[in-house]
Amino acid sequence: EPTGNLDSDTGDQIIDLLFATRSHRSTTLLLVTHDPALARLCDNTVTMRDGHLSADADGDADISAEPSLAGSGR
Repeated sequence: EPTGNLDSDTGDQIIDLLFATRSHRSTTLLLVTHDPALARLCDNTVTMRDGHLSADADGDADISAEPSLAGSGR
């Protein structure tokens, strides 16, 4: 979690910097967070619940059998 131990103002600045850098460099930004508000800022999300990965925030689509992700959630 990129801002877990920071105060909210500094955390917001770091998140803004990360997203600006991603945009400026046209690259991928991978975040790991427990903050749903931060996750909503992302274009795509993968959620882990009970050791299973899902492609959407609702946990409906189990993707743990995908070859590139198999075993990564266990």
